[in-house]
Amino acid sequence: MFSCLVPSTLSLVLQNRETATLVLHALKKNKDKPAIVLEWNDAGFNDVPITPDCRNGIPSQTKMALIVNLMINNAINYNDIVFVFSKGAAIGAWASQILLSSSSFSFICLL
Repeated sequence: MFSCLVPSTLSLVLQNRETATLVLHALKKNKDKPAIVLEWNDAGFNDVPITPDCRNGIPSQTKMALIVNLMINNAINYNDIVFVFSKGAAIGAWASQILLSSSSFSFICLL
């Protein structure tokens, strides 16, 4: 068994061993392609008690809807955390058509 030191400057999501392993696997399989890593905030999808799993209580704004939207925009999905795109412009096109000022998720772009 080995251990490694994780730089404290990395985002918390990337300091998670399973997530880091998943990111490395996805990037190895998709060389020279950009990816995003989503850090889900479940509380952000449950902020209105009468409509659970929906961001701001809006039924169409769920984690699954966001994941489907990524895949419609040709992202390759790895465990609903890492999404690989064919090129950086594809990430920009995806990001421009969703609301990024969300407290339901944050993402890290790996170019």
